[in-house]
Amino acid sequence: MFSFRRRKQLADVEPPIPQVEDPQPDLDVKLSLWALQANPDPERILQFLDVHLDAIEARDCLAAARELLEQAEGARDVGTWSPGSLAMLAGLRARLGSGDRRAGLERSVRLYGEALKRFEAAGETEGAAIVRNNLGVTLVELAPFEPERYREAIPLLEEALDYYREACNEGFRASIWMALGDAYCGLREEGPDRHHLARNCFERAWSLFERDGDGARCELATAQGRLGDVQVALAAGGDGGSLEMAIRHFRNALAVFVDLEEPDQCGRYHARLADAYIRLSDMQAEHLRKGIRAYGRALEMFEQSGNELAGAGVCMELASLFQVTGEEGAPDLEAAVDYSLQALRLYGEGGDPTRRGEALRGLARIYLSADLQSDPRDVQQAVGCLEEALRLGAADANGEAYRAVHAELTMARQLGASLTPPVGEAAG
Repeated sequence: MFSFRRRKQLADVEPPIPQVEDPQPDLDVKLSLWALQANPDPERILQFLDVHLDAIEARDCLAAARELLEQAEGARDVGTWSPGSLAMLAGLRARLGSGDRRAGLERSVRLYGEALKRFEAAGETEGAAIVRNNLGVTLVELAPFEPERYREAIPLLEEALDYYREACNEGFRASIWMALGDAYCGLREEGPDRHHLARNCFERAWSLFERDGDGARCELATAQGRLGDVQVALAAGGDGGSLEMAIRHFRNALAVFVDLEEPDQCGRYHARLADAYIRLSDMQAEHLRKGIRAYGRALEMFEQSGNELAGAGVCMELASLFQVTGEEGAPDLEAAVDYSLQALRLYGEGGDPTRRGEALRGLARIYLSADLQSDPRDVQQAVGCLEEALRLGAADANGEAYRAVHAELTMARQLGASLTPPVGEAAG
């Protein structure tokens, strides 16, 4: 049987047991992958990868699994695959990728689309429902690259829900409600309607996950977190959201991930909690302090998990915050500089030039924050930062960001010239 796909997770639906694998927990993944490569059979390869993908990922064998999947796909004309195998192949393509995330998801969309046509032609309603969900989930994952995909995902997920309302499978329904909520959140439409629809989806998912008790704690926490996100979005637009309710959802999600010892998720929800506190504070002391401390905890968690990019993002938030106000209500430019420099270190010398450029621009703004009262040495530091940011953006010399950096650099140089006394005055 093919698999029902959740976001970033496969939930197996009565998978067949591959004949080549040891079903015990101490399965030798590398040996099994080697055995399948030596005697490749597309169906057995798909079945093994589908059942054991978590173990393969945990043992850092994804490269070998991708190679094996390529071997399976190339061994037979895809047009001859059964609809179930085609759906399984699409799911594995989406999960394993091929080094190019977008290309892998687009390939999965095409495979799922073909599988859906075959299930519908054969009158296999359950298979069609599973593939509609899987296709909808994959479209949601593709949508950050192609935003119109959010709208395409919605009817597919709604049709899958129609089937599972009758089948009464609460776990499946909850997962579909989550994906549907993400799709509504992603729509590019003005007004609050999409967020109200998303909130309804996440509330339904939350209710269904609650019935599953401890078996769905992670999913329940994720639903609470997404409800918090929606409350923040609605509150920002003045459309019935509540920052206090968002904080409650984020704290509930955080409590679960602390208990599950998931430092990366803890960092994620400390950061969201911090943002909600800062928004609620209106730059007043009590909630402002809570927000700064939550950002600090987020940074600790990301350091513990090794998520340097997320840690750098938190440093950027703290740098911007301390440039305006600190825990005692006054700007702390020294702390702002320290956090900007830490962000640059975390992004790395060879890191994403766009992110490094943004960090350098932020650092330059701190050095220039005193404007005409700036120390000429600080202005020179700012000029150096902006020159490096301009160099990093040189590949997009006609882009808006490059032009903005160029304008900032010009103004910084002019400021530096106005603050530097003529040689005669300096000598006198």
